[in-house]
Amino acid sequence: MNWIWRHKKAAVYALVAFGILLLVSQAKITFKQDSAYAEMPSGQERQGGSKSKALPDESNFKLIQENDTLRLKFDESSGHFIVEDKRSGNVWRSYPNPDDWDNPGIAGSWIEHMQSPVMLQHIDFYNPNAKPKETNFAKEQGTVVKAAPTENGIEFVLELPTLGFQIPVRLSLHDDYVETAIIDEGIQETGTESLLWLRLYPFFSAEQSGNEEGYLFIPDGSGALISFQKQESAIKQLYQERIYGSDASFINNPSSRYNISMPVYGMKIGKKAFLAVVSGGAGYSDIVASPAGVYGNYNWIGTQQHYRMKFMQITNRAKNNGFETYTKDSRFGDDRVTRYYFLNEDAADYVGMASRYRQYLMQEQGLKRISPRDSNIPLFLSILGADRHNGVLTDRYVKATTFPEAMQMVQELYGLGIMNMDITLYGWQENGYSSLGGYLPVDRRIGGESGLKNFIEFAHSLEIPVSLEVNYELNNSGMNGFVGRYHGVRDLAGSLMSFTANSGDQITAASRKFIEKAVRDDMVRFKKLGIDGLLMEGIGRYVNTDYNTKYGGTRSEVVQSDLNILGEVKEAVGSVRVNNAGFYAIGRSDHVDRLIDDHSYDLFSTGPIPFAQIALHGLKTYTSLPENARSQYQIEFLRDIEYGSYPSFDFTMAETSELTGAYWYTPRSSAFDDWKMEAVEQYQQYNEIFGELQDQFIVGHRRLDAGVYETVYENGTKVYVNYNREDYDRDGIRVSAMDYAVAKGGRDR
Repeated sequence: MNWIWRHKKAAVYALVAFGILLLVSQAKITFKQDSAYAEMPSGQERQGGSKSKALPDESNFKLIQENDTLRLKFDESSGHFIVEDKRSGNVWRSYPNPDDWDNPGIAGSWIEHMQSPVMLQHIDFYNPNAKPKETNFAKEQGTVVKAAPTENGIEFVLELPTLGFQIPVRLSLHDDYVETAIIDEGIQETGTESLLWLRLYPFFSAEQSGNEEGYLFIPDGSGALISFQKQESAIKQLYQERIYGSDASFINNPSSRYNISMPVYGMKIGKKAFLAVVSGGAGYSDIVASPAGVYGNYNWIGTQQHYRMKFMQITNRAKNNGFETYTKDSRFGDDRVTRYYFLNEDAADYVGMASRYRQYLMQEQGLKRISPRDSNIPLFLSILGADRHNGVLTDRYVKATTFPEAMQMVQELYGLGIMNMDITLYGWQENGYSSLGGYLPVDRRIGGESGLKNFIEFAHSLEIPVSLEVNYELNNSGMNGFVGRYHGVRDLAGSLMSFTANSGDQITAASRKFIEKAVRDDMVRFKKLGIDGLLMEGIGRYVNTDYNTKYGGTRSEVVQSDLNILGEVKEAVGSVRVNNAGFYAIGRSDHVDRLIDDHSYDLFSTGPIPFAQIALHGLKTYTSLPENARSQYQIEFLRDIEYGSYPSFDFTMAETSELTGAYWYTPRSSAFDDWKMEAVEQYQQYNEIFGELQDQFIVGHRRLDAGVYETVYENGTKVYVNYNREDYDRDGIRVSAMDYAVAKGGRDR
């Protein structure tokens, strides 16, 4: 379902702009331009260099920390650091590769940006005509002060005296990574200027094209790569997106890109690579990636840390007039922490990056390898009870599947050989799927509470778990005592955030702290139903600052509320699932529904990669779109095979036509009788491949040829997928057109 947060007048402007963009481009592409672009010179000046403005002198760097794997060196005059990898001899710098500094392809302010450990944007709020300005450590003649050793590294302050800024930084060395942190408590703004954003070490190991083959890894959708481009490339676009998506309390540039769900990025340079994990303050961080040719001859990638943002200040009671301004008096908190993991040789690619992120998830979020409950994989089956749509005088209740009919579905599939299912019931609540925010009692028109319990008992007799889908994030039912003006999410101007449903109704978003209480209150009754889990729609997926004075919270506090909610549900009913959630929620969930398996089709990216799936396979079960909701059926089926996804279907006993115009459920094709034999056939194919791979990590993935890919699992199984309309037969690998092949132990199967 498509979610569009209404942000009063600012949102209207954004949507109009977005509509114009779509008309012009006719593609799912959004290009963003860095605000500092206006400073960039053109013509011959842009191609020139500036040897007088040199990078740090490496003879000045002093060893400050060392372990069995890495050495950390620091330069107190520049604020930069160097990491030497003892395993390989590779060197990593917090600034661009100096070998090509005589031809950076840029001049003016950007030379100083690239020299500096920090680049930032600021504004003078005391001047009503002031505009944001970009600057950097070198331009402001910054100094490093208060440098002091720590147990694992060094702490120091980057002082910019002309602006009155002091930015405390901590560097620390660990087994296979170095960690950088901006210590929020020590940030000082003593002059008239206020900090808007900063980029700490934005040109970490920036590399020019041509020296080494390589790419930038961006967490766009399931993951995407930006190959090192020739410096004269015609593609001049920057990638910049907020981790966990935009914040509806503030003004955001319209974007058709997928939200970033993983707080990671990386770069491959020849036979070495690094993976960066934003482990602190991720919700206030943008990931910024620039191919060579956009800003000079270097490829670079890093984060932009926000401390204040624009919002719409309303000036009249009707809330239809206002002006754009910044959060002047409140600076976003949280330490901003990034870890750089260093990868060598065979691990120096996106598979190695994803594998290291998997290890991070296991070590830091407690994820553990799956213990399959059956040698057959589960079929994830969603069944709709009911929804509503417009009637002649009032809303019309449409029964899609009663509980006895759901029992019949399961019985038929079981008899046809699908003995391992995992079922989630939708629209089981009073008034159906589009009734949100309150979930008990069970609607009697599809069987009531007794009918639900009977269905659960029947499913359990076949050892099939049953979960219920709930959406507490929106509330149009008034359940749990919800009153929008008291319990709704508000932006900084005090306006309630709401969603426009297919019915045309405005549905208010509920504050997370209210949701915490509502979920807690409902758990006793859920436990009595005998269910095995809940699918928490929206939780872990939409992160917005909430200025509700009683129930609101910062972006970080909303993340913590999500974790609290998921933890309480799991403890109460045994299992909790999320729908395409941010990876901060993955550790508290047992299954990821509709995990993105695509990218946003920017011209500079080479196509999607299964980074998210490589990180998760063997740790969590995950599905993509249901088989019967696909627009390109065979291609998306093959994508599941390539990415290791589990099969899923959305079913109703009613004909799909009966649900046309439903407020919330909009199936492409859902009638059980139309799909049951296809479901059996599809399941058998998935099960033949993945039955023995449920707990296996993905250890390899590569492109063999245009449209032909190989995925490798721990036990040596190789899965080949051919998206072409011609057979592939090369180097002993044979894959029919628009088909797949599997090899186990070196034998085709």
